[in-house]
Amino acid sequence: MTEIRPLRLHRPTAVSQMLRAIREDIERPAGAWPLASKDGIENPGYVIRVAANRTTRERAYELAHRVYLARGYAAEDGRMIVAPYDADSKTLTLLAEDDRGEAAGTVTLVFDGPRGLPCDELFPNELAELRREGRRLVEVTRLAIDKAHANNKRLLVHLFNFISVYARRIERGTDFIIEVNPRHVAFYRRLMLFKTQGAERPCPRVNGAPAVLLKLDLAEQAAEIRAVGGSEGRARGPNGRTLYAQYMGWAREPELAAWLKAEHRAMPHADAAHFGLVELADTLVQAGT
Repeated sequence: MTEIRPLRLHRPTAVSQMLRAIREDIERPAGAWPLASKDGIENPGYVIRVAANRTTRERAYELAHRVYLARGYAAEDGRMIVAPYDADSKTLTLLAEDDRGEAAGTVTLVFDGPRGLPCDELFPNELAELRREGRRLVEVTRLAIDKAHANNKRLLVHLFNFISVYARRIERGTDFIIEVNPRHVAFYRRLMLFKTQGAERPCPRVNGAPAVLLKLDLAEQAAEIRAVGGSEGRARGPNGRTLYAQYMGWAREPELAAWLKAEHRAMPHADAAHFGLVELADTLVQAGT
C-alpha cells in the first residue's frame, strides 16, 4: 500500500511558472505571441529525443524524480520515477535536452490496453464510460520540467506538439487523458481545449496531492491545428487564442510522425529487468518480445 505523507508546500514548479507565463502572453489583447524566455532568447538550442534506450530512459526517469521530489510528490529513497507501463511496447517517453546536453524536460504517453491506464486508479468509472463509447484513450503522464528552464515556454509547446502528433498519427488515439493539479485546470481548459472528466481527488501516486481528470478530443485538437498551426501566435482559431497557434503547421506533421515512429523502440527485457519491472519483463519474454 502506498504511504500517504502530508504534502509539503514549495515554490511553484517549473511547469506552473511556464503555464502562468504562457497564459499571460496569450491573453494579451492584441499582437503576436513570441515564445521567448525572459532574456529574449527564443530557442536556446533544445533537442528533443525519443527515450529509446536504457541511458535516455534513465535520464528521463531521473529528471522526473528530481522535479517530483522537490514538490513532495516522490519518496526520497529512490532516484527515478518508473512504473510498469514503461515496459509496455507502445509507451512513448520524450526527453528534451538543453544546449549543454542536460536534461531539461520529459513527458510520457501511455496507450490504453488490457492493463488499463494509470488514471484507472483514481477514475475507473470515468474511463470505463469513455471505453464504452469506443474511445481510444492516451494518457499524458510524468510531465516534468527542470526548474532551470521554467522561463522558456517553447519547450513545453514542443513537448506537447510532439506527443500530439504521435498519438493521433501513429497510434490513432481519439482522446488525451491527463490528471492535473486543480490550479492548472483553467490553463488546460482555456488554452488547450481540455474538458473536465472527473472531479478532484487525492492521488496516491504523488503522495496524496489533488488531481482533476481532464480529457481532450484529439479530432477537435486537429481541427484547431489545421486552422492556426504554424502561425506563431498570429492566428485566432475557432476557439480564440489557443496554444495550438504555436504548434507546427499541419503539413509538417507527417514528417515529424515518421521520425517519431522510426526513433521509438520498445523496452527490451533486459532493460525492463534493470528498471525493476520484473513481473512485466517476464510477461514480455513469454510473449516473445
